[in-house]
Amino acid sequence: MKELKLHPLLTKSSDGKLKNSHYDSGSEPTIMKIERELTVYQMAAACTFNIRKYNDRTKGSDEQDETKAIAYQRYLDFLESCMETGSNTIVATYMQENGIEFNYA
Repeated sequence: MKELKLHPLLTKSSDGKLKNSHYDSGSEPTIMKIERELTVYQMAAACTFNIRKYNDRTKGSDEQDETKAIAYQRYLDFLESCMETGSNTIVATYMQENGIEFNYA
């Protein structure tokens, strides 16, 4: 079985545990559900919103906000690479059609 790259929105701590456990809603990660619902363009817009939100937040802004903004930027970079050919395609469909797989855990 091939080793899958960790999903761009997810990060692991130094002990290898997933820092984003709040994305796991049980049998299937929330990110996977959203990737089946939104187009590449819509998901890119959501990332742009979150990057701005975490970068502009002053009250309670800290290293955690910066880490979140960086993760959203990583995912946005991936989505922008998909935009040329798949901006109106559902993210999960685009990934399947192009053989793109991520580790969500």
